[in-house]
Amino acid sequence: MTRVRYGEESSEDGHLKLQVFIVIAVYDESGNHQGHRDVLNIVQKVVNNLHHFRILNKTFERDFPLRWDYEDEDTFPVYFGTIETNWIMPETERKDVRDLI
Repeated sequence: MTRVRYGEESSEDGHLKLQVFIVIAVYDESGNHQGHRDVLNIVQKVVNNLHHFRILNKTFERDFPLRWDYEDEDTFPVYFGTIETNWIMPETERKDVRDLI
């Protein structure tokens, strides 16, 4: 599951910034409680891909920081991890001055 936490335009350069959370959930009802390990393996694979492929769909550029965490409390049989990503959207064109040029 992904969730956009917030977006902001913090300067006049036209770039928009988004913070997106990726939530990973693993259902494991076996008695060995290895769901945490499975979550961390998935988190590692996703983070590695985000590290190697910084531009998504030729449009969105991943920015820093890139954070990840997992729920260390006992949530048996469902285990959770999160990845916090930050993205830069492409510049937007100002329509109010376009016709003046």
